[in-house]
Amino acid sequence: MGAGSYPIMASASYEGAAKNILLVAKERNQVALIPFIAEAALSATSSLLGLAPSSTPVALVPVPSMPKNIRMRGYNLVAQMTNLVAVQLGMRTGDVQVFPVLKHARRVIDQSRLTAQQRAANLRGAFTIDENHASAIGRRQVIVIDDLVTTGSTLLEARRALLAVGANVLGAACAMSSR
Repeated sequence: MGAGSYPIMASASYEGAAKNILLVAKERNQVALIPFIAEAALSATSSLLGLAPSSTPVALVPVPSMPKNIRMRGYNLVAQMTNLVAVQLGMRTGDVQVFPVLKHARRVIDQSRLTAQQRAANLRGAFTIDENHASAIGRRQVIVIDDLVTTGSTLLEARRALLAVGANVLGAACAMSSR
C-alpha cells in the first residue's frame, strides 16, 4: 500500500477477529488487547524499516488521539501501542525512540461516517508539530504510527506536518487497514 513516495503499511485487514480486537480495545476499554494490536503494528513497522539504512536511528511518531477519546477511554491506544512497538524494535535494531510531536492544531469532527473526500477536507491543516521536540527527529528516519488506515487522510496530514519541519518521513505503519 502506498501514496507515491510515502508507503503505508498495515499487517491485518480490518475484518473478522482483527476488527473485533480493535473495536473491543477502543469501545470497551480493554487495554489487555493493546499488545495484540501492537504486534500487528510492529510487523508493518518492520516492513518499513527494510526500506531504510540499518544504521539510521528511527523515530516513531504516533498519530495523536482526540483528547475527548483519551478522556473517555482512560488511555491513549495509539500512544501505548507505539511504545510497545518501540520496545520490541529497540531490542532488535537498536536506536528507536517514540516522539509524540504531532499535535492537534484545531478541532476535527469524528470521521467514521465521512467519505474519503470529506475526511481529507476535515483533516487539512489539522496537525501541527510540538516545536520543543521537532529538532530531535531531524536526524532520524520517521515512521508515523496509527492503529487503522481507512482512506489514508490522517496519515497524509501527519506527513504534511512532519515534512513542514524538515522531518525525513520514511512512511506510515498501521496495525490494520480497511482498504
